[in-house]
Amino acid sequence: MSKLNVSGCEQAGTTAMNEAIKQYRTNIVVKAAVDRVQLKNECCGSVTYVEWFRAPWTDDAYLSDKL
Repeated sequence: MSKLNVSGCEQAGTTAMNEAIKQYRTNIVVKAAVDRVQLKNECCGSVTYVEWFRAPWTDDAYLSDKL
């Protein structure tokens, strides 16, 4: 019987979510997957919402100061 390495799985999930956050703005497939995971699990990142501070996630068109 093999023993599951939970900390390794958690680290892999954290790494995957952080990579997905980096691609969120430019990859529509990744964006849709991240949106589904966040809605289903009512979460904001792999561990905390702070991960979103490290990557650009919004389209530059929304950041115009000419609104």
